[in-house]
Parts: sequence; C-alpha cells; structure tokens
Amino acid sequence: MKKIFLFITLFLLLPLLTFLIYTEVPYSGCLNYKPVKDSKFLRVIDELSEENTREYLLKRNLVGGYTWKDFEYSPYDFTADDRLDFIYKDQDEYICDAAHVLLSQDYDQSQKAYTILLMQHTSIREHLYLAKIANQSYGQKILTDKEALINLFYSPELHGTGTNAKYRWLPAWRREFGKYAEKMLTGEQLEIINKRLFFSEW
Repeated sequence: MKKIFLFITLFLLLPLLTFLIYTEVPYSGCLNYKPVKDSKFLRVIDELSEENTREYLLKRNLVGGYTWKDFEYSPYDFTADDRLDFIYKDQDEYICDAAHVLLSQDYDQSQKAYTILLMQHTSIREHLYLAKIANQSYGQKILTDKEALINLFYSPELHGTGTNAKYRWLPAWRREFGKYAEKMLTGEQLEIINKRLFFSEW
C-alpha cells in the first residue's frame, strides 16, 4: 500500500518538478561570454550573410542572390551542406555563439535567421535559453524579422522532430512562446501549437 501511495505521489509531483526545473533555474552558461576569433560557428554565420552577398554582387554589376526564404522546398534546405555537420552533431556546444548573434547589431537579419534555423535540435534547456534571448532581441528591435522568430517556435517543415515540437507542452516553453505569438501567427497556427500533445507531428 505504501509503495502505491509513493508511486501516486511521485506521479502527481512530476509535473510540478518539471515546471520548477525548466522554469525557475536560470541558464548562466553564457554569462559574460565573449566569442573567440576562430569560432567555427561564427565563421559559418559570416559566410551566410545575405547583405554581404548582395554587396559583393552589386560591386561587380551582377544581379542575383537569394534569401533564406527563397529555398524551393524548405528554409532548412541549406542545412544539407556537409560543412554544417559539426554544428548538427552538437548544437548545444554553440548555444552561446548563437545567443551572441541574436543579440548583436553586428549581424544582419539573415544571419540571425540562419542561426535560429541551425539551432532547432538543441536540448530543452538550451532551447529555452535561446527562446528567451530571441524574445529579448525582438523586443529590443535587434531581431526584426518576425518570420525568423516564428521558426524558433513553429517549424512544421521538420515534421515534429525539432525541440520546439517535442516540448510545446512545457509551461516554460509556452511562456516564451506566448510573448509574441498572437502578433506573429495565424489563428490556425496557434490552434495547432496549442494542442497540448506529448507525441505528435505539427
């Protein structure tokens, strides 16, 4: 009888513990972070700058270039590049670099968008931290591309494999999501996300 009571108690406490762990514990891993000059992640982000590409083409009287929104099938098409494997193997390792890009005026909007697209499979702790940073950046009008911010919370092209889809039931995630959701998403998109399902695709 005692074992049954203990099991029921733990089962009832689990949601509360989850809420406390993921909502109240601050992420301090990037506190006072200064990116290193030879950061592989930042080198990739520098190469992806659409502003630099446009400037390069204009200087040579060329017309062309594309944006992160122009990929034929999905904005994630560019991640198929083998040169990005080192990021996909351990996205958590580059969370501080990603946060730096989102908060810095030195990176254009396309670079911020690519940063978000590259950080879709982090652990939940890193994901929540990046969500806070992205919302902060958007609120301060550093990140101004709302479609980039939307992709951090809603990425149906990943078919439910991203961290955002797996943890959208978590109170801390819903809090960050709710800060700008109604201003950025359609009623249909909100309805899809607000279904509190543990296991499902978008």
